[in-house]
Amino acid sequence: MKTLRALGRRLVPIGVRCGARRLRARLRARAALTRLWHWELVSLTGAPRPYRVVYLGLDEQRSSTSALLNLDRAEAQTTPPKLTARTALVSAAPIPKALRVPLQVHMVVPLDGPLEQVAERFDTQLRKRLKSQRPRYTSVRVTSPSEVDLLTDTMLRPYARDRHGADAQPLPRGLVRKLALKAGRLELLCRDGAPVGCRVGYPHTMNDGTTAWVLWRLGYPREVFEDNKQLGDINAMNVYVDLERVIADGYDHYDMGACIASPDNGLLQWKRRRGGTPSAYHSDEWVSVMLPRQGAAQLLWDAPLLAAEDGHLALWLGLPAGRSDEELLERCRSYRFDGLVRVHVCSEREVSALLREGLARLYDGFGDRPELAPLKVAA
Repeated sequence: MKTLRALGRRLVPIGVRCGARRLRARLRARAALTRLWHWELVSLTGAPRPYRVVYLGLDEQRSSTSALLNLDRAEAQTTPPKLTARTALVSAAPIPKALRVPLQVHMVVPLDGPLEQVAERFDTQLRKRLKSQRPRYTSVRVTSPSEVDLLTDTMLRPYARDRHGADAQPLPRGLVRKLALKAGRLELLCRDGAPVGCRVGYPHTMNDGTTAWVLWRLGYPREVFEDNKQLGDINAMNVYVDLERVIADGYDHYDMGACIASPDNGLLQWKRRRGGTPSAYHSDEWVSVMLPRQGAAQLLWDAPLLAAEDGHLALWLGLPAGRSDEELLERCRSYRFDGLVRVHVCSEREVSALLREGLARLYDGFGDRPELAPLKVAA
């Protein structure tokens, strides 16, 4: 079997192999949707809002759908929810004229220049802090199976359990060994000579032949992740040092991994401040979002969305009557993502020239400035 795999890698172009893996993953995701006995029709509830959200889809995706819409919790109802003009319908099934929204995106840093140029996308204060602290840190590749197992047990697993609790994905020693010693690499981060963190990643070739390094897992000892300030500093440096090596090795992209596709998501924003831009290339789980006929602006104010359009992602924002142009512009400073094709503003009043100009200025300096698409909606 190993011989056949090795022969296949030699004879089949890498782009074809990557395309086959992507197709297999998408077929798996679509096959899951055929399990109609796992579908449910429920209301997604949270703090009182002037609209309702009804979910039709797999019960296992309800939690991630609630997170996408910034809802606190998701409770099933024994009776079918009533659909009104103030009801938003969210479904795993395609809905004509609805937004097609990924449940997760990968945050990817384009490596189109030297480290100094790439780091210009970072938050200014973060960039200064990293530069001043960098001399204290060293990084070394771990090549011993016993050391890989030790870091799995003392850093990778404890940090995953602390971060995700019961939802933490299992980390079998065999899988970590395979990535660390064969498919990718495991690096140990030290500060002033003392181990303070580690990271696991692997290379990936895109369909267009460009190469990406995927950051798979981060790990820290308990004394680090139980101290929020220390964790913040070391976590930022761990990624920065990894980025240094990836650029030096000649990769085209640095994939910082998946996160909930909500522009307000904390992990997504953490990666944005480090130069990441959202990509749905790896997204296999999608939902259709049919906005309510009344209250769409408030829904999109509470939960801005990234939706697929023309093979790219577009940003959907809301401006309800009770919010000012200045408030929306201030929020949009956190939504400055490169690569967007459009920025839709669903407003309960005419979009002012001030707002148009302000949004345009936010995207100055981007390679491709998104088109501004205002839309007046009912309150």
